[in-house]
Amino acid sequence: MTRHTTAYLLISGAATAARAPDILRGLVALGFPTVIAIPTPNTARVVAFNDLA
Repeated sequence: MTRHTTAYLLISGAATAARAPDILRGLVALGFPTVIAIPTPNTARVVAFNDLA
């Protein structure tokens, strides 16, 4: 069985981007050792990049 070790989360400037920090924590809780968040330029309008760290 293949085990995935990296999750990629693409975050757009949509209103639901505010949930991105919770989604990131959820991916880590699911066991992904590496989670990479890729924000679009408009994401800064909805979520602070520090919240994604």
